[in-house]
Amino acid sequence: MHDEHPNTDASGAREPAPLLHPANDRRDSERADKDTDDAQQDPPAGPVVYLEVLVFFCGKWLKIHLLIVVLLMPIKAFWLRYPSGWMYLEVALVILCFLFQHACLFLGSFGNKTESSTILGASLGFGVPATLIVSYFAGLQVYLLHIDPVFGIISLALLSTVLLLAAVAGLRAATRVLDLMVVASMGALAIGAVALAATVTFNTESDYPTTQRALTVGAVFSGLGLLGGVGSCCLALRDALRE
Repeated sequence: MHDEHPNTDASGAREPAPLLHPANDRRDSERADKDTDDAQQDPPAGPVVYLEVLVFFCGKWLKIHLLIVVLLMPIKAFWLRYPSGWMYLEVALVILCFLFQHACLFLGSFGNKTESSTILGASLGFGVPATLIVSYFAGLQVYLLHIDPVFGIISLALLSTVLLLAAVAGLRAATRVLDLMVVASMGALAIGAVALAATVTFNTESDYPTTQRALTVGAVFSGLGLLGGVGSCCLALRDALRE
């Protein structure tokens, strides 16, 4: 009677022990650790991700809206008589609205990607006059068709959401008290502009003094937004030069 060795074959020769591969095991372990770290570093879907999506769709829609406004102007001028100089004023407002909304969306996307609260503050600042000009074409332009408030409400809803998410992203990216002050002040100004725009758009029975007051307040808000936007851009440029 004899003991059989577990690593012997039928001829009695000893089978070689299986070779271990510590290098492969170590690579597998490192790969698993890297995948775990990547999963932990990937930010969850939230306001920052949604901001990029809304910037894309808002930019496309606003271009369509402004194009419709421009196409309707000669039709209105053919059937109706514009007051002296008002048609040129509205053309200038369309051009300014395009420039302001493009600056707002571009800076919002850029500041979101670079996590710069000052650039996001600039986006909020330029979003103020863009929002108010959209509200003008939605409720205060010289000749208002039934379709104008519909397009205006959609544009205001998209712009307001972009400004809200830009403010959230700016607060999340703020690392200094100055950053918080910039985002908070520009965010408060943007909220005021959205409230004024909603009042202008949904108030269908405004008289001349009310319209004049709305235009005056809108001009003040727009000027403050532009100053804040330019100032925030200067702060971002200063920070970039210091790095």
